[in-house]
Amino acid sequence: MDRSLTELQRDEFAQLVRAALRACDRPDLLVAHPLLASHWLAARNGSTSDRLAAGRALSAALRDECRRLFASPRDRVLDRVIEETFFHPRGKQELIAAELGLAYSTYRRYLAQAVTRLADALRAQIC
Repeated sequence: MDRSLTELQRDEFAQLVRAALRACDRPDLLVAHPLLASHWLAARNGSTSDRLAAGRALSAALRDECRRLFASPRDRVLDRVIEETFFHPRGKQELIAAELGLAYSTYRRYLAQAVTRLADALRAQIC
């Protein structure tokens, strides 16, 4: 990446967060993710030269941030949607929606809302 995280537009930053979430169940895919260079992650976990450990730390930090952000009982469904989609995926999104007892369109709306809120919260901390 040529630009620092602080120079990214809101949509560009949200795309980075989405990409990180998609790889959270595979920390080996996070070893080159731009969020690894953020002061947010370094402040939470310190720095490490072990890239796989850094990928695991990024995955764990994203999960912790979701738990913090969606801790309210009103947001519990958003936490479950993120958890089942990115941290413990078990199949296609249609299956996840059914397991959560949600219509697929409702699931997709909640997923988009949760990812946007997470990206905005992270951007506020990093930028």
